[in-house]
Amino acid sequence: MITYYAPPDLVKSGKIILTDPDFHHAIIVTRRRVGEVLRVVDGTGKAYTARIEKIDHANRTALLEILETTVPDVEARTHVGILQGIIRGERMDYFVEKATELGVREIIPVVTRKSFKPGPGRLERWRKVAISAMKQSGRALLPRIYKPVEFEKIPHFLKNYNTFVMLDPGGQRSLKKQILTNKILVLVGPESGLEDEERRMARSWGFEEVSLGKRTLRAETAGVIALGIILFLRDDL
Repeated sequence: MITYYAPPDLVKSGKIILTDPDFHHAIIVTRRRVGEVLRVVDGTGKAYTARIEKIDHANRTALLEILETTVPDVEARTHVGILQGIIRGERMDYFVEKATELGVREIIPVVTRKSFKPGPGRLERWRKVAISAMKQSGRALLPRIYKPVEFEKIPHFLKNYNTFVMLDPGGQRSLKKQILTNKILVLVGPESGLEDEERRMARSWGFEEVSLGKRTLRAETAGVIALGIILFLRDDL
């Protein structure tokens, strides 16, 4: 069944208000009509089976009656956040999409000394990519995507985690040999990598340098592979 998205503020009193772009997809593209039943997620972990009660073409909204509420058992128990050095356009989109599909909980875009600086509207674009990936993958929990932060602000995010790893092709320790807990924060550099001073700072904050293997991966691939390895090692895929 196709999944649609409604933010939690549009789910109340047993009703759901479906707005664009999901209104367009449901009513215009797939031609859903009054009386048909849809699957809707709200990004907080809840999924709804809901019947279309009313379609308002003028305001491009559809009113749905909730028939059933569930919490799909698809989320990873392991809370993984990724500090991603910002990379260019579609490559960053790819990272957000695949990390969301796999089960990331938080994405923190980081402005490093060598990173690509995002233009206006990129945060909204990443959030749209994440919503689409959430629906496609069967998740009902939307990962939190923060506004881009300066590298020096990374310590603000440490309190929610208890294991800190920094991906480094030259790392002496393999990620698969790292002791992993249930709250893991992963630091990934941009295309050109992190500078020596940034790595030194990260180590002072408690990050341990780890390698993903013999081959050098693209910046948009490394974080996704690390997430997959972590969840696999914790039997949490």
